[in-house]
Amino acid sequence: TLTVFIGGMRNPELVDLTEEQVSAIVLTDLNTLLGVRSAPVFSHFTRWSKAIPQYETGFGEFLEVMDLIEQMNPGFYLAGNFRTGISLDACIRHSWNHPLTQTNPVP
Repeated sequence: TLTVFIGGMRNPELVDLTEEQVSAIVLTDLNTLLGVRSAPVFSHFTRWSKAIPQYETGFGEFLEVMDLIEQMNPGFYLAGNFRTGISLDACIRHSWNHPLTQTNPVP
């Protein structure tokens, strides 16, 4: 099973391609990277024009505000990919390792 993301901030124009065009690009890349030679038995195509948050210059100020909000409201925690990283793993690790919830840190 593979999940493939294409486009993003570096190639935003790819969101406008047809499903067939995207599939051709993906299959070419998978052939180059992994030696995949045939089309998948099953595929699912979803198009998101703004799927992954981008941490741009000045984002540190937002993090400071989120920290302050948590400090001023004991028991209130802000968590999610907008704060700690885009992966599910990063969100889970942050929730376990957050300074205000340090009971069972995850390595």
